[in-house]
Amino acid sequence: MDKKYDKMNNKKEASYYIGIEQSAKGIQIQQNVSNSIQKQKINDSFDHEKALEVLDIILCFEPMFEKTYGCEKGRVLSLLNGAKQATQNKEKSSKIKNILNDIKDISLGVTSSLIATEILSLLSRIGI
Repeated sequence: MDKKYDKMNNKKEASYYIGIEQSAKGIQIQQNVSNSIQKQKINDSFDHEKALEVLDIILCFEPMFEKTYGCEKGRVLSLLNGAKQATQNKEKSSKIKNILNDIKDISLGVTSSLIATEILSLLSRIGI
């Protein structure tokens, strides 16, 4: 805690620093309030149709998943099918993005593969 002297009011005030290292969407910080409530409206503009197009393109690479992902092939297919089902059902974007981020993480582990690199490129089209 850093104490600064407020010359106008002859008092010391505390300053706090918060370090955020990763994505910080949807965060609100209130200062000098107690028993307060704030509402936050989040504009979630996830494009389900575009996501479906990307998933269909990625699924076209399925015959090459064995060579690309090896023992992770089954997991990637399961994740892709889950993402496609959730997207078709227009489920919450946070659920779909979590699944797609899992696929992205697996693909980042095999970046020497052109297929994995293309999948990462396709995922970036929908903000993943």
